[in-house]
Amino acid sequence: MKTIPLIPLCLAFCLAVAIGSPLLHAEMNRWAVVVAVSDYPKLSQEFPPLASAGKDAAELAACLTSRYCRFPPENVVVLANREATLPALRQVFSRRLAAVQPQDVVFFFFVGHGCHDSAFHRFALLLQGADGRGGEDMLPLEQLAEMISTHVPARHIFLCLDARRSRQALGDYWLDWQKLLPGREVCTLEASAPQEMAQERSEYGLFAYFFCKILQGKAFLEKTADRDGDGFITVSELKDHVCWAMQFAGISQHPVATGDSSAILSCLFAELPHVQLVTSPVVRTEQASPLHFAGFVRSFKPVESMTLGDGPAQLTLLSAAAIAKYRLLPAPYTYWFVADVAVNPDTSQLMAHLSVGNDSHRQPLALAWSSPGWYGEWMPPGLNRAQEQGIYVWRRDNSEMVYVPAGECLLGMPDDMQQQIARGLKEMRDYLADKKVWLEQDAELRREISAGLEQSNSTIRQIAQRLKAIYKRVDAFDQMNRRLSRQENKQEKPLPEEEMPPSPLQENLFLALSYDLLYRCYRDLGAVEAQKRELAQTLLYLEALQMHGKMNQLSPVQRVVLPAFYMDRHEVSNRQYKEFCEGTARPYPASPWWDESYLFESPDYPVVQVSWEDAMAYTFWVGKKLPRAYEWEKSARGVNGALFPWGNLVPSQSLVNGDVPPPLTMSDQFTLPAHAPLAVNDSRFATSPYGCRHLAGNVQEWCADVPDTWAKFSLSTDSGYRLAHGGSFASPSLMLSGWFVHPFAATTRRCDLGFRCAVPEER
Repeated sequence: MKTIPLIPLCLAFCLAVAIGSPLLHAEMNRWAVVVAVSDYPKLSQEFPPLASAGKDAAELAACLTSRYCRFPPENVVVLANREATLPALRQVFSRRLAAVQPQDVVFFFFVGHGCHDSAFHRFALLLQGADGRGGEDMLPLEQLAEMISTHVPARHIFLCLDARRSRQALGDYWLDWQKLLPGREVCTLEASAPQEMAQERSEYGLFAYFFCKILQGKAFLEKTADRDGDGFITVSELKDHVCWAMQFAGISQHPVATGDSSAILSCLFAELPHVQLVTSPVVRTEQASPLHFAGFVRSFKPVESMTLGDGPAQLTLLSAAAIAKYRLLPAPYTYWFVADVAVNPDTSQLMAHLSVGNDSHRQPLALAWSSPGWYGEWMPPGLNRAQEQGIYVWRRDNSEMVYVPAGECLLGMPDDMQQQIARGLKEMRDYLADKKVWLEQDAELRREISAGLEQSNSTIRQIAQRLKAIYKRVDAFDQMNRRLSRQENKQEKPLPEEEMPPSPLQENLFLALSYDLLYRCYRDLGAVEAQKRELAQTLLYLEALQMHGKMNQLSPVQRVVLPAFYMDRHEVSNRQYKEFCEGTARPYPASPWWDESYLFESPDYPVVQVSWEDAMAYTFWVGKKLPRAYEWEKSARGVNGALFPWGNLVPSQSLVNGDVPPPLTMSDQFTLPAHAPLAVNDSRFATSPYGCRHLAGNVQEWCADVPDTWAKFSLSTDSGYRLAHGGSFASPSLMLSGWFVHPFAATTRRCDLGFRCAVPEER
């Protein structure tokens, strides 16, 4: 085995102690102070108890001393509840941290309540004895900075503050830590933005939960904090990944990070050697063939030999100069390896075997394969051919996809339809305006019914209270008569049914039914109001569209050449989106107006009430993307620019789930609009030229961007707007056309708005 001169001893020593090795522990060490306060006896009314604070601190301390982080146990100080006082914290800084050296790393973590003092424009951490009057146990952040400056000479400082747990902590206060601690490498990570409150779930803090999981190298969406794949998690990598993961999870809590630091917090491969591939190409083959692999091997001990699959690998020990050239964080032993291996197409992973002393280690390496599709194209990794001719299956969410080949297509609104579309817009706007009036009348009627029921319930409650008083008196007289009868030794006789006191059962039953009816009225009133809001949004858009004059300036007819891609055959379903929420901790979408348990009890129906940001998050999780507007339109209209997925026939209930007239011929079954979505795989309607279902009607579908042709449109100049295509179950004929688009703010959530995904062809 050819070798290059060993890493200089000083470099190896620095790395070893940086990741917690017992070697030369005094040369570079790591320290942690964890402070947790669950309750505040003197401030119990203003600051509620925190169920998660103690658990968060214990889990973090265990994580820091684990085999991943390797903080020496004697260097991790935990002050929880009664121990978390200002004198105790001062003692830790002045005595326990007295051995800290300039090259060391100090990590400070606080979980508890904080308080924003607007009068003095400062933010203070509340310790156990805090009384809210500026006493001993209120720790302003400036004072914390002073304690660090006085007692801690370490150059690497990492501060994590999970202190915005109440309204009193909200404010716009910012602190320049670099100015307060000059000459230091200071990183800060706050659990939430200044105007947000940190959240708890199931007795654990969300921030600490993500923090600890990421620190242990746990993957979130198949992605760890080790963004450069070197096996180490630095302070900068951790804080960036925490911010990304919590934002991606859709939590209304956005951590704020400042500063950068290369200090190592966690070592993912611990004592084991770690293989990092540099060449990992997508493999295109249908038979076994030799593949070239190369990369790095990092280890705490010398690696004697390595095999990749069934073939040997050539190892070369790297020098410090080579490590610096490749911008690698050094390990005691870092190797470059190359290997040529024959691999079968059905092999999903390649096993690396490494001999380290008397031990043997194995590490699986994932392979990305591309195989031919139905039309001879190379499918992207993750896609398989289904049993049905022309249909594909995406493995991650088990969704069916269709292939849209590359080539020229006709998109946009035909020029000869300009006047017809202008008339259609006016008719559609008038129809929707009438529909809005109907909804307003419906809402007013339900409000009147609700008011009447409220009055009736109040009267019933008053009558019931009087009846209860009468029943008590009747019952008292009855008991007295029974006692007198016993005294006279007379046999008791049951009262005749007509003499029995009246029962409150009928009144209670009527009251319960009235309450149930009142609940239904309020629920229906909320549904009507939701429909009114969505309809008003569409009317506003149509009015702006009418005022624009020339329609062809918005979406002119044009021939566009597009590369090949794959499109979801169906809209994303509740089942698929629910799995995404459970896998990422993202909140479930709100229920639509027609079903309070829609997401859970209608798994095969399209997910709705999702914003563009929600849809983008799903595509990232599943490994797809949102279709571009042109891709969506080609999928719906084909290459010749048909008006609808089924051609140019006028929409009817036999063709689409929309707000359109029923078929006029007697041979067709008379049906009325459903006014709600149908299952994504409902096969009663026409499909697109490529086999997609519901590209018209059912639910509107988000697209990825705003095309250039919409740049001058008033509603779309803001980059926060995105387009939706296809119309929905509530859309008239014109909105069901393949060229019609509806701009929405990216944060919009509607009961008729969902999405489907696309995947580019492998090249």
